[in-house]
Amino acid sequence: MTSFLQSGGWACILCVSGEYRQGLSCRSCGAGTYQQKSCHIINSCPSCNPGTYSSQGASQCTQCAPGSYSGTYGSSSCTPCAAGTAEPNSGQTSCSVTCSAGSYSGQGATRCILCAAGRYSGQRATQCILCPSGSYSNAGASLCTQCSPGTYSATQGSSSCTQCDAGTAQPSTGQTSCSVICPAGSYSGQGAAQCITCSPGSYSSSLGSSGCALCSAGTAQPSNGQTACSVICPAGSYSGPGASQCTQCSPGMYSASSGSSSCTLCNAGTAEPSGGQTSCSVLCPAGSYSGLGASNCQLCTTGKPIHSQ
Repeated sequence: MTSFLQSGGWACILCVSGEYRQGLSCRSCGAGTYQQKSCHIINSCPSCNPGTYSSQGASQCTQCAPGSYSGTYGSSSCTPCAAGTAEPNSGQTSCSVTCSAGSYSGQGATRCILCAAGRYSGQRATQCILCPSGSYSNAGASLCTQCSPGTYSATQGSSSCTQCDAGTAQPSTGQTSCSVICPAGSYSGQGAAQCITCSPGSYSSSLGSSGCALCSAGTAQPSNGQTACSVICPAGSYSGPGASQCTQCSPGMYSASSGSSSCTLCNAGTAEPSGGQTSCSVLCPAGSYSGLGASNCQLCTTGKPIHSQ
């Protein structure tokens, strides 16, 4: 809009804000410039400072919004921050934040975003990358971590590793499955890096065992890593559950058959002086006696004969 004021023979051209004088008319300020004054004889518009911009005919410059910048005078628009950078403040001449490893940003970001669990990134990343199978990551990771022995991850983008099932094992790092099935004669618990051989007195008869079974009473296994309890205790000996060897019956006791879980006490009136016997071989003669479980006969005390019934 153009107005004229007559004063002492000269004309004052009145241009509104956002315009400047050109001869006897007003023109809109170009994009990237501004003019605040509405009555003047100014014939140009100042340029907007870095960090601001303006459209055509502006009365003032506007600060660049967060996530954008202008680095030069006279900008007609602001430039979005490049992906991998960010700017949280307005009126900036550059994007001051470079996304650190473990985070990322898209174009025009006001902040960097942490990578989700199961992903990772390097510095100035525009996106996060899925962790490969056999590894995992927590949120904000710059690298993926290989699964430790005894664990695995079968898919990409895992946030944790899975423990091996009982009866299996994985001795290596960074694996996608538990490749070892424990052979007969061994076992494993959950999350095992290796199988453990059954100890003497125990066994496992099948693949993939989660534990070893104790030998039954009357049997024994003296060796490690066995699939059965191969020793049946002979007559004159015994064993309890989980025995690595058979034990001879003590004097005064016997076992008459193989596979015994205990020994029997000799009856009163009999005795057995030796260990490992299948019967009580001594019958106490006249003038002597024995109680239950005796290893030898005792002579009768003078004046106290033993009467046979």
